Parts: sequence; structure tokens; C-alpha cells
Amino acid sequence: MFGLDVTTVIPELTMAPHSPALAALLAKHEASMTEAHDRARELAATMAAA
Repeated sequence: MFGLDVTTVIPELTMAPHSPALAALLAKHEASMTEAHDRARELAATMAAA
């Protein structure tokens, strides 16, 4: 309709820092957040170059 190309970036385990039951998954959460932020930067750079 508007000609937009929508890409979602979804980090995983976002509740790990807030839930003691998920403490064992904190490293995976941090890696997922890093990957999500990196992907968002890549997408932003692509949009800026367009």
C-alpha cells in the first residue's frame, strides 16, 4: 500500500535479566540482544544509503 519494506528484529529471552528462573539463559539473552542491535544497525545503514 505505501511501498514499505518492513523487517522485524526480535531479540530472544528478554525476560532473562528480570527472572531468577531464567538466570541460566542470561548469556544467550545477551548474545541475542547483541545480534538484534547489530542487525538493526545494518538495516539503518541500508536505509540511510538509499
